Amino acid sequence: MKKRNLIILTSILLTIILSTSYAIFVVSTNEYKASELLVSSLLYGIQIDGKNENTITVSAGTTKKINVKITSLNEIDSRYSLDYKITKGDGKVYYLSTTTDTPTGEVNKYNNNTYTKTVTVVIEAQTEMTVEFTVSGGYLANSTVTPSASYKAVTDKGYEVTVNVTGGTVDSATKQVKENDGLTFTLKATTGYNLGKATVKDCDGTIENGVLTLKNVSKDQTCTVTIPINTYKVTVNVNNGKSEPASRNINYNSSGTFTITANDGYITNGATVDGGCTIKGDIVTASKVTKAMTCTVTLKVKTVQVKVTIVNGKIGNNTTETKTVNVGATASFTGITANSGYMLEQATYSGCEDSAISGDSISFANVKKDIACDITLSEKLCKAICDNKTIYGKTGTETGYSREYTCKNIGSSGWGYWEPLHVNDICSGEIGVANDINKKSCANNVPGFAKFVFDC
Repeated sequence: MKKRNLIILTSILLTIILSTSYAIFVVSTNEYKASELLVSSLLYGIQIDGKNENTITVSAGTTKKINVKITSLNEIDSRYSLDYKITKGDGKVYYLSTTTDTPTGEVNKYNNNTYTKTVTVVIEAQTEMTVEFTVSGGYLANSTVTPSASYKAVTDKGYEVTVNVTGGTVDSATKQVKENDGLTFTLKATTGYNLGKATVKDCDGTIENGVLTLKNVSKDQTCTVTIPINTYKVTVNVNNGKSEPASRNINYNSSGTFTITANDGYITNGATVDGGCTIKGDIVTASKVTKAMTCTVTLKVKTVQVKVTIVNGKIGNNTTETKTVNVGATASFTGITANSGYMLEQATYSGCEDSAISGDSISFANVKKDIACDITLSEKLCKAICDNKTIYGKTGTETGYSREYTCKNIGSSGWGYWEPLHVNDICSGEIGVANDINKKSCANNVPGFAKFVFDC
């Protein structure tokens, strides 16, 4: 009995000494060569994520990925098997396909090249779960390694799925899953992005109601999820003009512009716009759009100025009057009077667009542009009516030729007379004598003209 207690004590002391020496958690195994007696226990060190421990507790409903490092403390090459047992709770334990080393295999003797193995293990805890790890060892002559009592070898395999998201976020960028199981990722759209139109590629996943689901996973995968930005239709209506374009789709919180063209008679300068847009010059801008919009632009009627200046007279009480009218309208001016010694008739016009004084008024119809009309009134003149035409002139001055006369009834003497015969046949009013008209004869076939001298 004393001898047995000594053996146990010696084993315990050896483990403590080795743990202290190697700074790792040490476990031993009594596997031996089938053809030989027990030589000694095989010793292995265990670290979990760099810590000298062989147990770990995982919260309920979470998945934990750990790296279990196995260190051979033996003077010979050996076989190893990473084993586990669940001491509390319920869940799954498996290794990842991307693990650096497999959970079973051969390991070199201590301090000889590679004498450590690192196995990436995943623990899925349905309830709060505590898992204890150990290492079963064996000599190379053994074909298999049998797990220690109450332990299971880590034989189930698993995979990692990574999700890259544009336009949003995911609850976890990478998750692990046991082979042929499924898993889900919860997606969330960035403000202004449309989760309902999210797409996925590069993996075997589907998206519904913001959840990315993969079923029967049998390989490592990377999913690319694109959540598109929301776009909104902005329409611009223009009264008395048009917009180019009439409408366009604008991304969330972005801006868009529209070019306005005015119809004839309208201008963009001074135009107003409602519906959330702004206008400057001929450009309408919808800024930081967060919803569909309809903006209405009201263009300003184009106006023109008509200016009338009277020289030697007045229009109203001034020599100049200006009116502003809409394009296409009529501008009328009244109350035109002549200064003393001047008259409205026989005025001269400059820049007046073929308009003239009628009575004491002047009008400009269908005005399309600015007009500067200068009217110079004439000195007061004598007036006569000749051939139904009004003739003006000063007293004692000739009017110039007013009518052509023809020499008729030429006799043998070669002389005839003018036709019409008398000035009063063609003229009436304040008129003087007609040169040569009273001569009843004229040279043969020579045309003549009457000159009038005013006698006012």
